[in-house]
Amino acid sequence: MVYGKYEYIEIDVNKLIVLPQVRKEKNAKIDELVESIKQKGLINPIDIAVMDLDRFKKHINFINNLWKTNIDFNKYPSINNLYYVIIAGHTRYQAICQIDKEQNSNSKIYAKVHKVKTSEEILSIQLDENIQKEPRIEERAIAIIECYYSGLQNGKWTNQKEFVKKNKNKFSRDILNDALAFANLPVNIQQSILNEHLYYQAGVELGKISKLINDYEKYQLGNNYTEQELNEAISIRYAIMLKEIQEKKGVKTAINCIRNYKKLFEDTLFKKKEERDQEMFAWFNEGCERQSIEYLQEQRKRLTILKQELSKDKINDMSELLTLITELTDVDTAEEQKVLRKISNDYQKYIINNTK
Repeated sequence: MVYGKYEYIEIDVNKLIVLPQVRKEKNAKIDELVESIKQKGLINPIDIAVMDLDRFKKHINFINNLWKTNIDFNKYPSINNLYYVIIAGHTRYQAICQIDKEQNSNSKIYAKVHKVKTSEEILSIQLDENIQKEPRIEERAIAIIECYYSGLQNGKWTNQKEFVKKNKNKFSRDILNDALAFANLPVNIQQSILNEHLYYQAGVELGKISKLINDYEKYQLGNNYTEQELNEAISIRYAIMLKEIQEKKGVKTAINCIRNYKKLFEDTLFKKKEERDQEMFAWFNEGCERQSIEYLQEQRKRLTILKQELSKDKINDMSELLTLITELTDVDTAEEQKVLRKISNDYQKYIINNTK
């Protein structure tokens, strides 16, 4: 048995493909890696998958379905109708691209080739690499999520319980369950956690109550609401909760905040049936549409209050929150972002005058 026997190739850096999956925007150690590569070269080759057009299209479709992206395979380069996709070594690739940009050069890179046929094989390699290099738990969770949905699509398991059972030797049950809870979150919240704007364990707790959040918003809207209204209510709920969670100092207080929300949702949803029926009867007396309309109006007001709470001391932190609010709710915060950059001293006055 020979370990580590692979095919290696030299390839132009600009011919490599990096797919926009959920991952950290910038590795904090990339500048150190740049200096290391300048001085010592690339010590460990990157891992790539070589795919023909048909397999590449199928992999793109899998990623689009999983991460709700809209990747167009036509924009990626090929060599003799083969596509060279980075599986592992994204930070090393970014470091070399940064060096090329600084030096105005076009480098080649040494790469380990994996002749894969399916998305599942690619994700299995990524998962195994995660086992060996012990990455951040957030990055490991992304690899687990991708592996779970790939196996689900291909019939390797039919539910989360089977997935946990079949992979218990790779990761502990707690690690797998936490990753699957993380998978319940909207993709933009996962991205925020990857970029360290929210504690991973707080994100896990939030993911555990995602169904509860959905049920709570349905209950608050009443019996007459559109899918669009429900999605808006859920998005606003996440935005409001995230704002409060991010203000907490320490992971324990953040988790306690989420658990307090959980109790609120459960108390509302599971109180005595006769109490709930009586409340619903009161709403029906004045029209079925009133509940959803008034509830959404109240939630929109709360979102406005979030903007009004911005202050000079919170400019940097709140800029990220505004971006997240836009992604979650489609509320346009471009003007606020502009004010944050240019006239931060007058921002509080501006918000009050423009959100009445």
